[in-house]
Amino acid sequence: MNFRTLTLALTIAFPGHAALATNIDDVRVLLLNGDTDRLEATISELAKVKDAESIDAYRNITDRLFRTSHPVYLETLAKWLDSKPKSGAALSANAWAALNDISLKSSPYGSEFAEPPLLEFQQRWQQSKSRASELAKDAMRRDRRNVTAMDAWLYTQRFWPDDREIARVASKLMGLAPDRQSVRNIVAARAQRSQRRSEAVIEVCNAYADRVEGYGRTLCLVEAGIEFEVEQDFKKEAERVLATLDDPRLDPLRFEVAIYASGSKTDVSDLIKMHRSSLTRRADVGRFIGFAQRVAAETNTPGYVQTAEDELLARIEDWLKDDPLNPKYQLHKSAILRSRGQIAEAKEAWHLGVVHGWTDLNVWLEGASIAFEDGDLETGARHLENGAATSGMTMGLLVVHQVLDDGIKQSPVSPSGEVQCLRVRVARLSKGLCDMHGAMMGSICEPSRQPYGAILETVGSMSEACPSLSRMPLSDLRFSPLAVEESVHSQIGN
Repeated sequence: MNFRTLTLALTIAFPGHAALATNIDDVRVLLLNGDTDRLEATISELAKVKDAESIDAYRNITDRLFRTSHPVYLETLAKWLDSKPKSGAALSANAWAALNDISLKSSPYGSEFAEPPLLEFQQRWQQSKSRASELAKDAMRRDRRNVTAMDAWLYTQRFWPDDREIARVASKLMGLAPDRQSVRNIVAARAQRSQRRSEAVIEVCNAYADRVEGYGRTLCLVEAGIEFEVEQDFKKEAERVLATLDDPRLDPLRFEVAIYASGSKTDVSDLIKMHRSSLTRRADVGRFIGFAQRVAAETNTPGYVQTAEDELLARIEDWLKDDPLNPKYQLHKSAILRSRGQIAEAKEAWHLGVVHGWTDLNVWLEGASIAFEDGDLETGARHLENGAATSGMTMGLLVVHQVLDDGIKQSPVSPSGEVQCLRVRVARLSKGLCDMHGAMMGSICEPSRQPYGAILETVGSMSEACPSLSRMPLSDLRFSPLAVEESVHSQIGN
């Protein structure tokens, strides 16, 4: 797929006059055209203006266009930095691209910057972290008034915190951009890795929040108390105060509290409105759909799930214009389309999602489900083999075995010996892990419970289904990722 041609066809032509571009559509075209001279002039000029509207525009352009997986955008950003290595604007833009690259390389099973599960990725992940940190520091050094450079550096503090330097940068940032976003960035930098998160949050909110018109210490503490893993007393007090505040900006937090509260008395219309407000570009889109099902059940509005899916699809289509290889967007787009019987469209979305998402078990489970519904048992099994390799966890192997069983049952053809042996291999590894770590695994390794019961049945019949694996040492049964993703990579960015 040629993203340059496709996106240009969907984007307005850039005007031919000499005025500087300041809106996101114009900057998008500069990136697609590879016009690094105009990009430097445009963004450097925007970075100099310190009124609230210009700062918001600069941050929006950065978040939407520079924090990206778009191959053409990334190529232009790299060329921009090569041609202007001392430009604070170019350094800041590339720092945000590097931060996005860390997220793509991080484990999909933990926090945003969790160590990747595969050893071969860990060195590249560390290199990406170093690059992002160096670019952000250099951007601040070259342009001491660049707000997005400070934002990027504060973001790096989520994995390499330096509290003393955070305080210095925070003071400078609040002098240039005394707004809610700046305070939230400082809170996140301090709270993510602090040993005493509540104290760190209180310190930041006390120091800066009252300097922001229409914000203040109370809102700051409430937001942080619910969004971050703080002490329970702090969190409960934040939830209590939240109930007394009437501010639409807090609707996503109100929803978070209401959906987990037993016997919530929130009105149906309010719960739906709050749920919809939680759908933002950086939100967990998987949780959005899961919560839609809970909202539909609690409000007795079964049609709401379809409504929420429609809204999510529309948002994803918009976001993918600038982030086409975002694995989470493509994964959920694929799952919704598959559930509606649009198998060809689901397969196309999945192929784009696997480019950066191939260390995520859920991506391979989705690929297998598409293949099985398309009647292709062999391809589905290969996807599950990759899923087993990238997961390596007992629960992941149990899910792989269950999905493979379901695929075999719905397949119009009998499974080949290779598929049967994959089933046995997954079962033996699962049982071996449960035998070794069962005491720590809890109920998932109980023989009387599924899916572990099915694992034991497969192991019991393995000498007949796949005799070559029946006596093989467990160490020889571990999975390595197949090279399936190479055929996918060749389709991107032509």
